[in-house]
Amino acid sequence: MMAFYHGGTAMNDLQTMHPPQKDSPSTVTLGEITPSDTTVVVLSAALLPQELPFPLTLGIDKGVTETVLVTAINGNELTIQRGYYGQALNWIAGTVVARVLNAADVAALQENMRTLNEGKPDKVDAPTDGNFVAFDGDTGAQKDSGKKPASFAAAGHSHTQYTHKVADPVDGNLVAFDGDNGAQKDSGKKPADFAGAGHTHILPDATATQKGVSFLGAAGGAASYEALRDARAEIKLITGLDISGIADTYAQLPNPMTLDDGNIFIV
Repeated sequence: MMAFYHGGTAMNDLQTMHPPQKDSPSTVTLGEITPSDTTVVVLSAALLPQELPFPLTLGIDKGVTETVLVTAINGNELTIQRGYYGQALNWIAGTVVARVLNAADVAALQENMRTLNEGKPDKVDAPTDGNFVAFDGDTGAQKDSGKKPASFAAAGHSHTQYTHKVADPVDGNLVAFDGDNGAQKDSGKKPADFAGAGHTHILPDATATQKGVSFLGAAGGAASYEALRDARAEIKLITGLDISGIADTYAQLPNPMTLDDGNIFIV
């Protein structure tokens, strides 16, 4: 039974194949060997391979042989692994030993060829010229990825059509765009800073004079008008208004605005 470097079917788990020795020079044992012995003394270890470990065949001049694995050399004493290929036997002094091509070498070669054949990738059916190869995640087989080098950006590519993250934005503020470069910036405004879409403008319940001061008073009447105009307010009619004290302010207000017998129409 072979008991060396058992491999699976993975391509990186091939069985070890030991180098041959040219002309296979032989030497002889100097003592008897029993099946339990793990050392043997030979006449000249210098005639044997010096690269360890290596297989050594005992009884090469006999009809039955035993192959051991030499794992160490100390002078002419060899440390051997018994049962490397075949059964451990008794051997007499003067047994001829040599590194020859043996059944273990052939078996390792055959097993590795089988493993390589089973582990090789199959040819991809009808691949597209120039496409990358991909692996099937379920079987490990190769397949056409559907992608070419041109499908990807170069390693040194850059992005010009993007915006940078706003530095130190205020939580809840709306985003605005910079009119010069299109970058985003903090608008400084929150949704609460604006009127709702369905808001209305209602005049205070006060006298006509108070209403007039509210819209046209000397302290900022024009701004109030522009605010209403920009907000597209509904037409408001203020009647019975005494404008004698605000004539200068009224004269500065932009159109559209009319004055008719004390009535002010604001559009």
